[in-house]
Amino acid sequence: MLELVEQPQRAAGAPRLAEKVGATHLCIFIRDPEFGRFLPALGFPQRLPDGLAWKSFLADVAEGTQTQANLISPFTAKQTPVSARLITPDTLSVLFGERTLADAHTLLAPALRLSGALYLEEMRTSLSEVGAALARRTAQEARKAAATLNGVHEQLASTLHHTRQLAGHVHRYQQQLELACRISGLGAWEMDATTRMVTLSPQSAAQLGLPPQPTHHHLNSFLRALHTEDRNAVEDTFAAMLLSPEEHSVRFRLLSPTGSLRCIELRGMLIESAHEDTRTLIGFTRNVARTAPMLTGAV
Repeated sequence: MLELVEQPQRAAGAPRLAEKVGATHLCIFIRDPEFGRFLPALGFPQRLPDGLAWKSFLADVAEGTQTQANLISPFTAKQTPVSARLITPDTLSVLFGERTLADAHTLLAPALRLSGALYLEEMRTSLSEVGAALARRTAQEARKAAATLNGVHEQLASTLHHTRQLAGHVHRYQQQLELACRISGLGAWEMDATTRMVTLSPQSAAQLGLPPQPTHHHLNSFLRALHTEDRNAVEDTFAAMLLSPEEHSVRFRLLSPTGSLRCIELRGMLIESAHEDTRTLIGFTRNVARTAPMLTGAV
């Protein structure tokens, strides 16, 4: 009996106990408390050849529908006759060999019940230790994650603070630029080279006789507001801006809502981003005091 109690002696003790009832080997299985299936007790072979066949056999034994079979032994890796018996609801024994006595399980029952109870307690203790270790590890990882998140939160808060400061500076610069444009009579514009969408400042929209909203206009809509004789020249100027980084200018005429002919000068150049695959045209417009001959070209 002591040979089954001491875990290091089980591998050697079980065969000696099995010999007393004509078997070659003995293995005790314990029901897994979590999944409900039977697994070899600690100290016995943990890997079962042809695991599906063993799983089906052990389930049948637990239900009382089967007690004998021919299975591959985890001790010899050979096909071997086996007999099994449910000792307790959570423990069953399996004897290996052709010469196992018919009443072998009955003869070994007292010793197997006690050892089975010990094995079950070992499994529960082991699972408890594993659970405690996992809980400690989880708590440790949670503390690390909390520290990391706290650091990230502080960085985000700092970044947000700087972003708000930059946004404030940009807003002030934009107000200063708009004031300078109003004083100087300049209107700002920019165009996305890919979409050909032109964005006009309120001052530029007013100079072109367009409503302040919407601020985005397709280049074709922008050109339709011009004098028909000047549209091709203005379109050629936009095309020239896309081909070189030089500043280009053009003067064109348009008919104001009051019916008078107005002359506008448009200047602009290509800006390419070093970090993004974007190309943008930017520039300004201004009223020319009197209608002048149309001029185009690089400045």
